[in-house]
Amino acid sequence: MTSISFLTVFMAFIFSIQKASNLHIDDENLLSDLNRVAKPLTPSLEGNLNEILEVTRNKSIVALGESTHGTKEFNDIKASIIKEMIKFQNLKVIAIESEFSGLESLTKYLMEDPDDLNSEQVVVADSIRSYIKHSGLYGIYRTQEIYSLIKWIKEYNLTKTRAERVALVGIDMQNTSLIISSILKSSYLINKLSSDDLKLFHKMEELFKFVNYPKISKEDLGALLMLLARLKENCKKNLGQSCREIDCQYVKLLEQSLQLRKKKLSFHLYGCYRDKFLAENVLWYFQSLNNGCKMALWSHNGHIAHAKVSKMDRMGLHLRSELQEKYYALAFTFDSGSVRIYDFEGDRKYKEFFYSSTENAKAIEFLFKKIKYENFFLNFKELSQETQHSINNFKYMRVIGATHQTAPKKDYFLQPMAKSFDGVIFQKKTQAAVNLF
Repeated sequence: MTSISFLTVFMAFIFSIQKASNLHIDDENLLSDLNRVAKPLTPSLEGNLNEILEVTRNKSIVALGESTHGTKEFNDIKASIIKEMIKFQNLKVIAIESEFSGLESLTKYLMEDPDDLNSEQVVVADSIRSYIKHSGLYGIYRTQEIYSLIKWIKEYNLTKTRAERVALVGIDMQNTSLIISSILKSSYLINKLSSDDLKLFHKMEELFKFVNYPKISKEDLGALLMLLARLKENCKKNLGQSCREIDCQYVKLLEQSLQLRKKKLSFHLYGCYRDKFLAENVLWYFQSLNNGCKMALWSHNGHIAHAKVSKMDRMGLHLRSELQEKYYALAFTFDSGSVRIYDFEGDRKYKEFFYSSTENAKAIEFLFKKIKYENFFLNFKELSQETQHSINNFKYMRVIGATHQTAPKKDYFLQPMAKSFDGVIFQKKTQAAVNLF
């Protein structure tokens, strides 16, 4: 080997050692700051929620995310946070990622007085189960943990006046048939429909009942869109008189739903539209609240993020634009454990799928599992700017939706943590949510 080539190799070797050393120093500084700010969470959560509640105190909408829809610990912790905000922070509405129209019967049940109970303190558990079973609550949320929260809300509401009670509402608009059903139950809207209008609505209600993209003739679609425009104009003119806010909202929901369903959209465009509409429906509920009242939002991390995710403007981005710092997005993620997911490919029922420890070195979970606490809460504003920048270099995070992916790489989306959220709750090991039915 010549002296020049030896020198080249030697210098490259020295540089690689220095680079590795610098990275090690950077990692130590990063972990040191994360360990400084991380607040440990114990399984009982006793005394652990104070830090979280202090952060949410002056927020108007607190969004509680989830990297999966089927993790028991996420459900339990979110339920605990919600209960504390109800008791101490004037939380009045919990908006969950389920159908707006589909949750109306359950919402009404939770808000109304008991009809045939002798004691206001008594709750018939079977009736709550029945309302859940026949509601539009998505299957991802039909779990023992969420049932327990709903039961607690009912018991709480029975001790309060109507004005003091807490509502659980849906914000989604994907089920066109359910929305049409709501319109047909509106005394104001149905009086504005001719016999031909009613026939068209009933036809569309049936067409959309079992198919997301039914075959609709150009004539029927044109008539439906004209009818929708007429109802929208009528509501606008008569709002506050004979027309109620909810009547206008039903029409808006149908407009949203048809934007998604009248023709098949790309995954990207569908996501952009849906998240925009989710934000509009959240704000519709929020604007009905009295001053000083708070709202909680229960949805996937991908929706609550206040940044573009996979080039989509997410619901959280729209809400942050409207509410600025009054919107707080709290992500939930994990390292390993079981998840309750619907098995579309096999048994066609909810079952447990196991996810092993994160091996993706570019994922935020790969960093978080090195923090000294197994379970913790991080509020990003308490981190140094350098640390916030550094954790954004871990550009991927787990995004496990309604289906199980056999290829692990499909479980990670490009979603820089500190840009997308205000805080995070991390669980090192998790269990699957427990089936209700």
